[in-house]
Amino acid sequence: MNRNSKIYRHFIEYQRKNFPKWLFYHNIWHVEYVINKAALIAKSENVTGRTLKLVKIAALTHDIGHTVQRQNHEEIGCQLVKKELPNFGITTSEIDQICSMIMATKIPQSPQNRLDTIVADADLSYLGTPQFINQSALLFKEMNHFNNKLLIEEWDMIQIDFIGKHHYHTRFCIEHYEALKLRHLLKLKKKYGV
Repeated sequence: MNRNSKIYRHFIEYQRKNFPKWLFYHNIWHVEYVINKAALIAKSENVTGRTLKLVKIAALTHDIGHTVQRQNHEEIGCQLVKKELPNFGITTSEIDQICSMIMATKIPQSPQNRLDTIVADADLSYLGTPQFINQSALLFKEMNHFNNKLLIEEWDMIQIDFIGKHHYHTRFCIEHYEALKLRHLLKLKKKYGV
């Protein structure tokens, strides 16, 4: 996505100003990361032109609902983009596609089509990258904001369960991230003898 485009500047600035300070994981860095991964995965899936733009907009706005609240932030994000995107020449049917991609990131993920799978996989691609340890620590810190009694051991068990149930949808992520994701899982399991 062109970092100078009006859409990008509008939504990045909105999120920068309105994301709560305790969003250690769901922050601007994560938004940028998902935009970049979504573009990479989309290109591998031969998604181009206007459709690629829609994928990037969905990645840009997939966590915008966090500016309002954590629960059901995907639905809230869809309400926000439905209100704002017409101002940027995005049609109703395109907004529906964008909302479908945003909703595909809701846990547990259930993407409905090829574009959904791209954004869903981009959102959780970090599970199979060297950034997993750092990003997991940031997510733990964020979760601790809501439950300061959450212990790292409990968090690791949540991670073991989550990664064990997770699967990538796109060929690109299966080829590039699945093996390392499983190594991360194995390392966590070994730590606890499970």
